Amino acid sequence: MKRVQGTEGFAPIECINPQTNKWAARWAEESNEGKTDEDGKPLSGVSYMEETFDHEPTWNEVSERVTEARKEQYQLRSDGLYISVQKYRARDQAEKADNAEAEWLEELQAIELEYPKP
Repeated sequence: MKRVQGTEGFAPIECINPQTNKWAARWAEESNEGKTDEDGKPLSGVSYMEETFDHEPTWNEVSERVTEARKEQYQLRSDGLYISVQKYRARDQAEKADNAEAEWLEELQAIELEYPKP
């Protein structure tokens, strides 16, 4: 699952290689107006999330794949921060615990943006 650059009017589900039966599901379109690439050059068109399947997916399958990816990211990114919060609370270091908790919430919000629901 990745965010890719494209043009407006893309197909939400499309067979991208009939010989290998590869399909792409696309969602979460965003305009590139006012955005630049890594070199500072202006972008045109749109960006959107895309996932590749080895069969024609249903929207339910796409949604399940996004949910799985989000769960993995929540787990990976939040485990360490959660442990830090618990350690700080056990040591009565409330300020550090609050800071770690704020970082944790920021990570969760970042995951929501990175893996938008279809």
